[in-house]
Amino acid sequence: MEPFESYPEWLKNNPRCLGGGSSRTGYGLVLQRITKQTECAYCELSMVNTYHHWLHMTVDHVIPGYMAKHEGWREWVDNANNMVICCSACNGFLNGFRLAADTRPPSTFEEFVARRDSLFSEKKARALKRHEHERCIFEKRPWEKDIDCATLRRRP
Repeated sequence: MEPFESYPEWLKNNPRCLGGGSSRTGYGLVLQRITKQTECAYCELSMVNTYHHWLHMTVDHVIPGYMAKHEGWREWVDNANNMVICCSACNGFLNGFRLAADTRPPSTFEEFVARRDSLFSEKKARALKRHEHERCIFEKRPWEKDIDCATLRRRP
């Protein structure tokens, strides 16, 4: 499943190969170079065509990072195979994404991949829906006129 098709096979056996730093100059840059991804995994905005787009490059844990605190999830959540390059808008739109509390951890890498791919599809749909909402607000040009603030706060 995109974007994971570009992840090399050796990456699954080297989950902590990304190192530290930041998403632009550290682990995100390493992930970007390994996978050759230059676009947001969710909205496909190029992260490299302008300086300002590059400033918005982040990394998203497809299975949310808070799951690493739960026994049985740590090895999967912190794995580079659970991370995608994305823009700060999509990453922000997906903040607060939560799995059901009773979701059991995967027991094999294949089960992890299936869960990750399913969640990626769900998160991508959610991010794109939020982009539609934000685009609608933008097209109303709220900075130019009075607008009902309640309308702006309503989210899909």
